[in-house]
Amino acid sequence: MQQTRAKDYSIFTILLVLAIAFLSPIFIVLMNSFKGKFYISDTPFLSYSLMELLLLV
Repeated sequence: MQQTRAKDYSIFTILLVLAIAFLSPIFIVLMNSFKGKFYISDTPFLSYSLMELLLLV
């Protein structure tokens, strides 16, 4: 019983890490789609602050 629970947690952790690794480029492209060309080449991985996101809407 304890071995299957530990095995389930380890499989879940591995799948969670893989999901984050595969989905992170999509989120980076989504963040960069709201930036101008200069800001993408200047700071590609810098995210917006909450105030900047509210001003976009």
